[in-house]
Amino acid sequence: MHAMLLGLLVAAGVVNDRVNPPQLQIDVLVCQGDPLGSRAEGTVKYLAEPRIVTQSGRSAMFRTGASVLDPAGDRRSAEWVGTTVDFLPIAYPNGKVWVEVNATHREARHGLSLPGEPGYAEQTLRFSKFVTAGEKIRFRIAADSPSSQTWAEVTVTPYRPEK
Repeated sequence: MHAMLLGLLVAAGVVNDRVNPPQLQIDVLVCQGDPLGSRAEGTVKYLAEPRIVTQSGRSAMFRTGASVLDPAGDRRSAEWVGTTVDFLPIAYPNGKVWVEVNATHREARHGLSLPGEPGYAEQTLRFSKFVTAGEKIRFRIAADSPSSQTWAEVTVTPYRPEK
């Protein structure tokens, strides 16, 4: 009974996909500024343009920003500020991709803590969505005003190594 079920799963490609899951390419563009503006007009600043390759079902992440030292310059207590985005893509045989996104934007804000110490403001976003391979997803990570936002565009496609 088990051998027959295993044979059907192998024939359907289900077992092979779990043993050797397909690789996915995640192209990301993280921007700051007015989402309706443009880079040419100077209203949008590109913060990062990473290309990430991962297996279906495996998480991947990237970070853009810097470490901020405390006022005394102690590296041991440096705090990260910037944008972090975690992805979990899962490819389906019908060409759809389930994408889970966790994004965090963290910045130093003086006046949010003790005098002389930086405070930190953090905004997070979490969502999941079925997309067609190659479909562009745009999402806002943080916003201080309509013209001052941190946002990203993401496209997930099957990975094809360049030759």
